[in-house]
Amino acid sequence: MSVSKNNNMNKDKAIAKKEELDKRIANTRDLFASKTDHSHDRSLIKEFLSLLDKKKPTKSETKRKDELMNKLGMIHGLQNGIWVANVSYEKYNSSLFKMREDVVKTYSCNTPMELMLADRIVASYWRSMRCDSMLNRLIEKEDGGYTYNDQTMRIIRELGKNLESANRLLNMNMILLKEMKQPKLDVRVKANTAFIAQNQQVNADGSYKANNETNDSK
Repeated sequence: MSVSKNNNMNKDKAIAKKEELDKRIANTRDLFASKTDHSHDRSLIKEFLSLLDKKKPTKSETKRKDELMNKLGMIHGLQNGIWVANVSYEKYNSSLFKMREDVVKTYSCNTPMELMLADRIVASYWRSMRCDSMLNRLIEKEDGGYTYNDQTMRIIRELGKNLESANRLLNMNMILLKEMKQPKLDVRVKANTAFIAQNQQVNADGSYKANNETNDSK
């Protein structure tokens, strides 16, 4: 085999190797850049059900079942509220779940955005109340007395900042959720008469009428 032919073969191999690497890089980039697909939870659920149906599971199977249960719970955390329940210690889980359930029920939260806001409202409220609780115990002891030193004052200042931040977030998220659940305003303009919402009529001369009648200009 001639030297030139050998060089050409090596060059072709190098080109092919580079093209293969470029393809793998492109595929990997697409994988990380694309939206996360959670449809794989179907296979996880099937595996979980198969383990759940076992009458005498082994230790490894029981461990795997528990792992799957936690994993599936986290995947659907926005729907079941597990994320907001984990903002504090386990002993408070029931209280946080109940608060979240009440907010979701009161405002009929169904969409992901509404559920996110419900979580943020509960988390901000909980943080606010915990800061308030610690502040009150630092400011006044159970017997009505109080003792202040430099360290206590520093803690009080930091808790005050956290309380202010939590209250601000709580108010903001509550306003956002209320606005999101407000019915859309139906505005229709016909000639010299503006019809706002369903039973409100504002005429061009400034007069106002709140009934179902419509007066078109002629």
